Formats: sequence, C-alpha cells, structure tokens
Amino acid sequence: QAPDTLPFPEFATILPAADRRCLSGLVGSEIRSWTLARAEEYRKLALALLAIHNLAAPIHCLPNELLSLIFAHAWHNWKSYSLAHVCRHWRRVLLATPEFWVDAIGGACFHAYGG
Repeated sequence: QAPDTLPFPEFATILPAADRRCLSGLVGSEIRSWTLARAEEYRKLALALLAIHNLAAPIHCLPNELLSLIFAHAWHNWKSYSLAHVCRHWRRVLLATPEFWVDAIGGACFHAYGG
C-alpha cells in the first residue's frame, strides 16, 4: 500500500519507509501489536538519546566530588531530593553523598522532635 492508502494517512508520512512497508501488509490486531512493539523500541531509543544529551551538558564536566559537595549544601527540605530526578548521573552522585543524607536525616529528626 502507498502511504496515502494506509489506514492512518495522517501518520504515514512521518514514519520511516521501512516501517510503512512493514505496516502495509498488516491488519487490525497485527497493526496494534507491531506498533506497540515498535513504540517500545523508539521509547528506549529516545531515552538513550536524552541520556546522551544530558551527559554532554557542561554540568557533567564537574568532578563528582564537587557535585557531591554542592548536593551536601543543597538540603533545605525533602523537596531538595528532587535533585535526584535531574538525570541518572546526578541521582547516582546524590545517593552516594553521605553529607546530603546526614543533613536530610538530621534535619528531619530535628524537626520531628520539635527542634
């Protein structure tokens, strides 16, 4: 089938030619199954590309020790843990920063006991 004769012409021109060829011979549940599997492949690819993009950011030029020092001084409240959601690298460094946890636990205990 030509791209304009596929059952989804509004998306057909966006798809790579190889994907259009694969879809052209499928019907109903086959299309659903194939597109779900392909979407998962594309999702993994997109996540890998975003991770590479993040790793190329200038902040990743900082040594882990300096980044860890920044994290150790970044504790204000439990919202500070959101630093772990920036990227995998930050999460790994943050979780390995004992000073961050000392401040976090110490601050939580201090407030929990009326300090």
